[in-house]
Amino acid sequence: MSRRLTIIGYHNVEGTHYFDAPAGQGTRGFRQQLQLLRRTMNVVELGTAVRAWGEGSDLPMRSICITFDDGYRDSLDVAAPLLERYSLPATFFLIPAFVSRESHAWWERLSWCVLGASASSLHWQDRVIPLGERQSRVDLVEELAADLKTLSRSERERAVEEMVEQLAPIGAPYREDLFLDWDQSRALVRRGFEVGSHSYRHAILARESATEQLDDLTRSKKLLEDELDAPIEGVAYPNGEHGDFTNETFDALRGAGYTHAVTTIPGLNRRTSPPFELRRVVISPATGPRGLLEGLARTWKPRRT
Repeated sequence: MSRRLTIIGYHNVEGTHYFDAPAGQGTRGFRQQLQLLRRTMNVVELGTAVRAWGEGSDLPMRSICITFDDGYRDSLDVAAPLLERYSLPATFFLIPAFVSRESHAWWERLSWCVLGASASSLHWQDRVIPLGERQSRVDLVEELAADLKTLSRSERERAVEEMVEQLAPIGAPYREDLFLDWDQSRALVRRGFEVGSHSYRHAILARESATEQLDDLTRSKKLLEDELDAPIEGVAYPNGEHGDFTNETFDALRGAGYTHAVTTIPGLNRRTSPPFELRRVVISPATGPRGLLEGLARTWKPRRT
């Protein structure tokens, strides 16, 4: 038996405006990654693992959890059938405002408007940024995303919509069907998959006030439980890096009734790990077995003492 737990995280499987990949590459790579996990690891459900530790039990050797953030539609169309094919559990962290179509995913809107911009330049933070060929635009998306993450949720969403208006994207329209709706989310639950919260509107929680954090997390949990008729115990922090959650966030999680939360900070988890700071490594399905192994190597790297 083991006292260690690895958690891996995904977003989409197939390509999107932001997560670009050739058609079919994500599905093929994800299938190969699942085959490797099935042969070499013991895949356990995240909630089950957390409860086992809470009861003082150990986990199977080489225990690992599979998680998905954001609720992309191919969680149901692509990921779920492959997980079922290999009899592997997974946890899907959903954003109610995306499921309800109240809000857009700001990073997807950003990528779509920059890559498809008809304007020749962008006015941003007292700068005029020329828009060049595709690779320079891809690089610009990452630069802008880093800047936007320093803002509050409302400021970030407003800034992106101002860019959409300024850049006047042409070509392929924005994909309104990127994310699950309520019926599709219920289908995930009916198929036996665990669901958690990824905040109500994908707010980077530490950028919000203590009151706003509690309201967001409480609202997300209640709506997900009401709509899906399933317990919501866990949270995946939006962005999830150091500084994206604080002690105020932990207080809000406890106040809203959650039992655990996962970050995007690579590392191994142990029974003594703080339940609201569980380590997790993010993997791209398009990278196939090599990408999975590289991610696991980052997770299992010995800690400096």
